[in-house]
Amino acid sequence: MTQSIGTFPAGVRSIAWRSAVAAGLIGGVAYLLMQALWTPLRTGENLWTWVHTSGAIVLGSGALQARDTFDLPVLIVALLVHFALALAYGAVLAVLLTRGDTAALRWRLAPTTAAGALFGLALYALNYYVFTLWFPWFAELRHGVTIFNNVVFGAATAFAYAQLVRARGASARR
Repeated sequence: MTQSIGTFPAGVRSIAWRSAVAAGLIGGVAYLLMQALWTPLRTGENLWTWVHTSGAIVLGSGALQARDTFDLPVLIVALLVHFALALAYGAVLAVLLTRGDTAALRWRLAPTTAAGALFGLALYALNYYVFTLWFPWFAELRHGVTIFNNVVFGAATAFAYAQLVRARGASARR
């Protein structure tokens, strides 16, 4: 019988990077769905507003000119930016969940998901307050729905990571 080592489930001895990548993608899809479906319903914002503001990170402020229209190159760039950030944030969250004082979580889903939700809240502050120093157009997206969407991202990413790590630990014990 394999015993747990430190904060990791049995069979898991380090950060599960593949699980972190998959969890980041899952969280990224959850956020994207919330942005596409929930935000227009709750705020009246056009679906393409977020696409243009995200694409403008790489393309510059010119991408902000026609926010209410579909623009394939802007959409592609926005998705690349979004998923690059989702992967990076998923990796950071994986490190936080498997190191230090989070040992108390012991991979129980409720506290792990709650920690992810708090991480999403911190990302909201980072993305919509700190990053506005370089990308001031994100300030207009500061509202409750964006906060909620970021919390969903963090919670979904943490939940997915915990489940994937559990599955990895279970398969290592077989």
